[in-house]
Amino acid sequence: MRSTLDPIARSEEGGRAHFASPQDRGPCHDAEVDQQVPRWDNDDVFRGVGTAAWLLPSLAELQRLAEEPGWVAEAPETHLAPHLRAAVDAAGFTWLSDRIESDGTYAVTVGVSRSVNKRATRQRVWQIIGSIAESSSHVVERTSPDGAVFEVVTGEPDGAFAAHGHTLRLEISKAG
Repeated sequence: MRSTLDPIARSEEGGRAHFASPQDRGPCHDAEVDQQVPRWDNDDVFRGVGTAAWLLPSLAELQRLAEEPGWVAEAPETHLAPHLRAAVDAAGFTWLSDRIESDGTYAVTVGVSRSVNKRATRQRVWQIIGSIAESSSHVVERTSPDGAVFEVVTGEPDGAFAAHGHTLRLEISKAG
């Protein structure tokens, strides 16, 4: 039995392949790769060309800031809502509700027609996120029973104002 960290074993077990070590860089011509799960519909390579390790210092900086007590700015309904509402309207979505969670996260629920496909929804959501994004951001998209949830941390490490950030949970509800 192969280790679950082995990309071939993960593929055989129905998992996704993951290439994390430096020796895994570059195109692969290994015969076993032919058994990999494709990354998209016409993928015949089954692996990428490198790593994104050069971005790790920026991600680490955002993580360090996000862990600072008091880093998430107060009053998102004042600072973020006007920008988000305008972007939601421009995207053709409907503002359904908003609330501030105990950790300061601004949770906004918007409605989108079921006729809008996943790719178009994602494109519009990124425009909405862009309306409040600072110079450093991290976004995670998750599927929800009602549509999707985009979890966002965005912040300003330095600049004209003191370092600060915002957290946003943008809940996408597929409506009739």
